[in-house]
Amino acid sequence: MKIDLIISTGSLGENTADDNERYAAAVEEAIRQEYPEATVSVETSDSSTSNCNVWSDDIDVNENEVAEKVGIIQNEIWADANY
Repeated sequence: MKIDLIISTGSLGENTADDNERYAAAVEEAIRQEYPEATVSVETSDSSTSNCNVWSDDIDVNENEVAEKVGIIQNEIWADANY
């Protein structure tokens, strides 16, 4: 499975560039813990929207559910501000 997440820094408020990078790293680590079998890529962009793409050759993997879980992980880390 491959998970690519682009986090929009435009939606991160008053964060500094360093804050954004720490946040992205924390999100990436949490995704890797949740999906250790996946190849994970997390990047930041100054675009206006975030984007998550999931690819899997395993027919038992629901890619939409994985993308939804990635969004939940991202929101939990943001809410905890623990990065």
